[in-house]
Amino acid sequence: MSDVSLTVEGRVGVITLTRPKALNALSHDMIRQIDAQLAAWEQDVGIAFVLIESASERAFCAGGDIKQICLDGMSKAKQNHAFFIDEYEMNKRLYAYDKPVVSLIDGIVMGGGFGLAGHGRYRVGSEKTKFAMPEVGIGFYPDVGSGYVLSRMEDGFGFYLGLTGGVVGQGDAFACGFLTHCVASADMRALRSALVALEAAGEVEAVLRRFGGEATLEEAWAQRALLKRCFGGNSIATILGALDEATSTAPAAATQEFASKTAAQIRSKSPTSLGVTLKHLRGSRNLDFVASMEQEMRISGHMLMNPDFYEGVRAVVVDKDHRPDWQEFSDSAAQERFTASFLAQEPDWKRLQEGVQSRVV
Repeated sequence: MSDVSLTVEGRVGVITLTRPKALNALSHDMIRQIDAQLAAWEQDVGIAFVLIESASERAFCAGGDIKQICLDGMSKAKQNHAFFIDEYEMNKRLYAYDKPVVSLIDGIVMGGGFGLAGHGRYRVGSEKTKFAMPEVGIGFYPDVGSGYVLSRMEDGFGFYLGLTGGVVGQGDAFACGFLTHCVASADMRALRSALVALEAAGEVEAVLRRFGGEATLEEAWAQRALLKRCFGGNSIATILGALDEATSTAPAAATQEFASKTAAQIRSKSPTSLGVTLKHLRGSRNLDFVASMEQEMRISGHMLMNPDFYEGVRAVVVDKDHRPDWQEFSDSAAQERFTASFLAQEPDWKRLQEGVQSRVV
């Protein structure tokens, strides 16, 4: 059975993710199928808009299926770069899509799931929505076009999401702009039925308003004054210093606790991933979407040659001991030079030795 269903209902092109055991993690084959179908539907005058949904009760899409990439190791890094190239082409197509794309997010949406839903016109989430960009926890970085989006969220909220991998629910996902509409999970099926019955794209907005409701704001958004103050730093050390200061000096106990928790989250992540992510987000604020995606293409090539990526996936996905052994740096200058190269230089595939394997294998 295919992991994705591509059908037409009335005048609506419907993409249904059907890989529930893997929380709809996107395989390379799924990405290629979806992108090809999107291209065809964009030219089809019989299709008014596109609907993306999940057959899983737990997840919309938990990300990209990177386990096999890591099992392949660095010896196949250049070949596996094609996975990201094709995924980013799909992201760019969705960003510039000529017809509305509606995503029904009734569960987990992370990483590659953001790339699938986050660039369409409508992103509808329920109280079951759990949104995160957790890549720094597996030695990677927030990609799939999130550099452009996260860098533009107000009050440093996108920097918080990208550098901590923190999970937020419906309320904060709506407040930061990821979700465009909030609908009760119990109403999602009725909303879907109403959408696929429509004849014109111009009718989508009215249907979403009819089903829409309010969402309760959560802890992270309530602390956005702290986030704005702390995440404006030019380095990870500066950000951590500001959070540490707030831990002891913030007037509210809740703010002190949140600052302490946030600093601990950051300190548990890959130093390389943190440095690259901060540079990517700061740089993307001055780039258009396509240029930001080109930057991601370079970064991802370097990440495929970086041991932290394989170690992170080993610790979180393969062995699941959650005890990654990250690369450390002798000083801040060495870390700065290393992470800057991820953005400034094209990947040097020639330096990979034949037969090199990751620590996962």
